[in-house]
Amino acid sequence: MAVSKRHEDDQRWREHLDRFERYLTTEQTASRYTLRNYRGDVGAFLSFLAERGVRGLDEVDRTLVREWIYEMTMQRTARTSIARRLSAVRSFWRFLAREGVIDRPEVVTRVPSPKLGRRLPNFLTQRDAERLVEAPAKAIAKTSGRGPRDVYERQLKTALTLRDHALLELSYSAGLRVAEVSSLDISGLDMHRRVARVWGKRSKQRETLFGQPCQEALEVYLKDGRPKLAREGSPLAVFLNSRGGRLTTRGIELMLKKWAAAADLPARVHPHTLRHSFATHLLDGGADLRAVQELLGHASVATTEIYTHVTQAKMAQVYARAHPGMKRDKDNGES
Repeated sequence: MAVSKRHEDDQRWREHLDRFERYLTTEQTASRYTLRNYRGDVGAFLSFLAERGVRGLDEVDRTLVREWIYEMTMQRTARTSIARRLSAVRSFWRFLAREGVIDRPEVVTRVPSPKLGRRLPNFLTQRDAERLVEAPAKAIAKTSGRGPRDVYERQLKTALTLRDHALLELSYSAGLRVAEVSSLDISGLDMHRRVARVWGKRSKQRETLFGQPCQEALEVYLKDGRPKLAREGSPLAVFLNSRGGRLTTRGIELMLKKWAAAADLPARVHPHTLRHSFATHLLDGGADLRAVQELLGHASVATTEIYTHVTQAKMAQVYARAHPGMKRDKDNGES
């Protein structure tokens, strides 16, 4: 009897959903894409209600909706997706009230969406960052003494690879924006102090530090690589392209994709990934937030705080994976 009743409820809900879809088509002139999303999102909520043993849609209250949001959150559903699904369900509930199916649509329509907040930046693990930065150096080592027969072509290829190694080292070691790397001139490098003076946003100059591996890569490039790229009339830019001009931000982006592929890293790696990795790894290592703010050139510490959320998320994952208490709870079937 209970199974038959459940079947009747499911059939009635599907009929409501079918009418809702016709309403969206005829009165709202919704696109095929919108219809597909609305049906999928509302259908997901109805499936959740069925799993909770809900018999009638008039039984739904704010608690159930919040439980659904919590379940999606624990499944690591993106906040934007949760907000979109909740919006579809709100529209469905307004339609049900209009049709006289329910009396109190506000129990659903007034449940707030989760705050979208700021998107957490993508960053590389320390090991992946090292693989990316070292990829050009390994390529040079593998092709040393071989390569094209034409001496000029071989020298140019080596010069570009030396350039790429130095550029990746500097981007990661100093946490520079891609535009800052492109605009950096030789006069902005203080090799003795390991300092780079760059022009950031709002034409604000700042000094940022780089380490010994970066210093060594820059020295080799400036001595053996850049002179082979420079032409008469070349700018005083640190990083030049194969024609002797200043390397553009687009050129840096293409170069980064090339070496990310060589290091077998995800396609999501982009020029800002190294800057995000720089900040995250500094905070992971115990660096002061204000110091990281200065190194990044952020006008407000609130902008830098986004990286603390990244490190907190990482700590939570490490805790869940390593703490014996979490393992014990799992073994005992506790939540």
